Amino acid sequence: MASTTLLLLCLALGTGLCSGQAGQTSTGLPSAKLIRFIQSVTGYVSGEKQLTEEREKNFLHPHSLIEGYFIPVDVKIFNPIPTFYLEELVNKVTYRRHIVTVTEDNDGLIIVTPYNVTVDVKFQRNGTLDTNAVYNIKREELESHENCVAVYIEVEENVFHGSWPDCYSSIELHNPKYSNIWTCHYVTTLVSHPGAKEGATPVPFILNKANRPLLPYMTRGQVYKSTCGPKPVERELKWPSA
Repeated sequence: MASTTLLLLCLALGTGLCSGQAGQTSTGLPSAKLIRFIQSVTGYVSGEKQLTEEREKNFLHPHSLIEGYFIPVDVKIFNPIPTFYLEELVNKVTYRRHIVTVTEDNDGLIIVTPYNVTVDVKFQRNGTLDTNAVYNIKREELESHENCVAVYIEVEENVFHGSWPDCYSSIELHNPKYSNIWTCHYVTTLVSHPGAKEGATPVPFILNKANRPLLPYMTRGQVYKSTCGPKPVERELKWPSA
């Protein structure tokens, strides 16, 4: 865990001290595992299909409608660490806005650090984002908590299991966590703590994915061929138009 502690310290200072260490090959390039993970999380996710099926079957307690945008961005204070803008909507209302960094520690674990955005960033539901404002965002405009770190392990190629902290909630100084699985074509999330805005449920949310290309700096010019395979018809998802 020493490498993780050093990494978080570097991120907190808003420097690039950790670049060239964890999550990189001997050539200084991102590892194939790290690239597979950031490709898995990139894009738009929605649970609309699951919710529609539950309503058709007259479920007594259908899931909330969860949507999430993981937009690749370049943020000056974090470059060259792969970074995303995350916006989550619950029943069409924005609930979370994060700047998210993704790294790999020396043990091969994927480390995800969400920072709460405390300034207004213009974002539209079609994925349009004020990238200049995001690039120039300052460290003091991002809020983080000591326990707000997500950790993932690749259980098999392109399948990542781990837990994501709820950085908007705190129970006795600890952040409740969501258990989830990221794959090429969908993500499942189990919400168990009662205070969650999404609504606690014993049945996981199943969110389909619409992918989005990575930014060139994230792979440092590497040519990476995806091993995801074709997307199943039942997982097809279109980007919102507005």
